[in-house]
Amino acid sequence: RYEIKLAVPEKSIESSVLSVYFPTKETFPFPVYAHATFDLHQNRQHVNENEVNRFIAKKLAGAMVKFAMKMRSKEDPWKALSMISPRNDECLEALGFLEELYKEAKKNKIIPVRGGMFTVPKDSLKINGDFDRLLDGSAFKDVMLYCDDVHIDDMCDTLDVRYIEDKDLCVRINRARSEEHTSELQSHSFISYAVFCLKKK
Repeated sequence: RYEIKLAVPEKSIESSVLSVYFPTKETFPFPVYAHATFDLHQNRQHVNENEVNRFIAKKLAGAMVKFAMKMRSKEDPWKALSMISPRNDECLEALGFLEELYKEAKKNKIIPVRGGMFTVPKDSLKINGDFDRLLDGSAFKDVMLYCDDVHIDDMCDTLDVRYIEDKDLCVRINRARSEEHTSELQSHSFISYAVFCLKKK
């Protein structure tokens, strides 16, 4: 039998330490508090490397993702992914915890995209720069929202969120320009953005 509990502190934090009833010296690089009944060394400060702990680490990874999914919000679209984006890669390495966390995250609709929706990482696309107001509508419904948080950005890379290809982007821009509600100003902005993309190459 095992026990896992997660909590968001009232005052935001960048990382904490893992607790097994009491705080240990095991780094937990997430903005949440975590308690799990791992098997510990005699000094009660570090987890043992064994099959029981690998099992608990896998369950903790699953619990983290479920916990994060409950935090999805249109008002704060990146909150959920931020909860499971590690601030460093030192976390129960011998137990494969981060690998299990990434595996679970890839199965869930946790990436915020246009239109207040969320989707799984493999079905979402990234784009350079903050163009949330410009690149809107059905043509960009699978493009994730802009984020300037380095930890979240690294997590998106780890989850294999791909950058949109220039050819695909141009097709979508043309589709958006052809929509009846597109204003002259928006049309000009689309063209400017397409030129900007081509200049980067």
